[in-house]
Amino acid sequence: MSLGGECVSKKDFFYKLSESGCYLESDHIDILFGYLRKKCSILRNGYTVLGIAFDAFVQATYKSLLEGKEIGDWMYHDTMFNIILGEEGYYPIAWCDKKNVIFAIHLKVDGKEQDHFILARMDFDHRCFYVYNSLSSDFYNCIAMSVVRGYATVLPFFLDEVGFYERNDIDFNSEAYVGKGRTEPFRVALVVNMPQQSKGDCGVFITTFAEYLIEGRDISADFVKIENIDVYRRRYATNLYMYGLWKNISGYVSE
Repeated sequence: MSLGGECVSKKDFFYKLSESGCYLESDHIDILFGYLRKKCSILRNGYTVLGIAFDAFVQATYKSLLEGKEIGDWMYHDTMFNIILGEEGYYPIAWCDKKNVIFAIHLKVDGKEQDHFILARMDFDHRCFYVYNSLSSDFYNCIAMSVVRGYATVLPFFLDEVGFYERNDIDFNSEAYVGKGRTEPFRVALVVNMPQQSKGDCGVFITTFAEYLIEGRDISADFVKIENIDVYRRRYATNLYMYGLWKNISGYVSE
């Protein structure tokens, strides 16, 4: 079964997605965010989203920057450049007219139970990355802020390369931009009072957070009670399974 540009071959894919407390894997996130990206293209409201595959590119690229390499020699430079231009990736969307870009981010702690997914939103109007964490603690917040600062450091170089400062829909004379160099890191801020998980539901939380943001809903005000997070799990699992089944039966290929 093919979903979101990924081949679903693991027999427990839908079980893990639907079962309460099960930790989602990167392929779950990439498929879910692929369809959220498709939703962005339909809504046309200034948003796009990127999954864990892009997160791996950014974290590797940041490592290249820290090693002192020239921008053209950064790992995955060309791939990231093309994704930002909307010329590569599944459901490609160019950032040229977007006001917000949402990222799924994998916090790698021990490679097992302590690993965690968070969400970050790059807001161009305010020149800021907002961090959404469903497992807020000093430990995870510290790791989250450190990883997102890597995004905030690397991506301005790509924005400058693709002609970001030629846009006429952003006020570059605002307080957020005045006195800032083109490649200067964006500000990073932690969003407080977010709904919190009690089990290994971080993947479902960030997917739901992203969907709320795309739809213009207030996460803190509109998010259902935490004990109902399983409703979201079942919804995502059922919709993906039925869509995949329909594709197999109908022979539908192009998404």
